[in-house]
Amino acid sequence: MPPLSPETTPSDAAAAERQNLQLMLRLLACEREIAPEPADDERYALAAKCLRSISRTLPSISDATLLKLASVNATSQGNLVSLIRLHAETVGFQRGRVASAVEFFAPIEAQVDEILATARRAMN
Repeated sequence: MPPLSPETTPSDAAAAERQNLQLMLRLLACEREIAPEPADDERYALAAKCLRSISRTLPSISDATLLKLASVNATSQGNLVSLIRLHAETVGFQRGRVASAVEFFAPIEAQVDEILATARRAMN
């Protein structure tokens, strides 16, 4: 996500983060489709379908949540992307149990909130 400038509104920044996450989820879905696993392993096709569904429902994520995730990612030198990728790999093979972006990002947001709370306590 590009850094915020005086003319960038929080809404614009959230929209940019939403686009970045949609692209990342679509790329992860493509990885599942071209995985060098046996072609008859339907888990990969189901994982790709699940990740695309999550990508399509990203508009349901609030701007505040997206901005929080983007800020944490920027200050953690991209570690949040690794966390999202790991979570996507885990969720992608759960046979479509995660149906929406809100459901997908809830545990990630909870971890981010915990990290931020710990950081605040450490600063006081």
